[in-house]
Amino acid sequence: MAVVLASGRPKAVTLRKLSLLFLLSALLAACTPSKDRPIVELDFNTAKAMSDAVLDDLIKADSKDLMERLDVGFHSLVKDEKDLKLVLEKMYKQYGKPLSGELKVSQAGVRMDDQWRRPKRTFWYAVKTTKYPKNYFLKVEVVRAFSSDNLDVAGFGFLTFNDPSKAPSYMH
Repeated sequence: MAVVLASGRPKAVTLRKLSLLFLLSALLAACTPSKDRPIVELDFNTAKAMSDAVLDDLIKADSKDLMERLDVGFHSLVKDEKDLKLVLEKMYKQYGKPLSGELKVSQAGVRMDDQWRRPKRTFWYAVKTTKYPKNYFLKVEVVRAFSSDNLDVAGFGFLTFNDPSKAPSYMH
């Protein structure tokens, strides 16, 4: 078999090279997220274990383990463990360091990232921090990874309601 180069001269290509090229193409396709993958709801217990681990990482200020749980999109904002540690320090300065958390509610849904759709499960915890003993919450969003069925964390953050009495009853 011959492949014609842009110069017009044929170049011999062995079956072995073609097989390697095909294998490489198949691997790249398998690693590329598919827009057409079916949206299957995330298993509650598996997603909760990931979310609980994030809460534990935040309590322990364990940026190394937390970094390993973050989705590829998050890595575009926080490039390494050192960056993540700086983000956590800012969060702790503003909201206090979390001391404990209690799961209040979980919500299943679909996350949209440009044209990509994938299942998500959002977990809401009531948290006590060194600054705020009540009326603070942690939101953790667990998603299916882009290129596999593994779970990742798309985001997390502390929040409160301006008027705590306006918080949904299931959050108290």
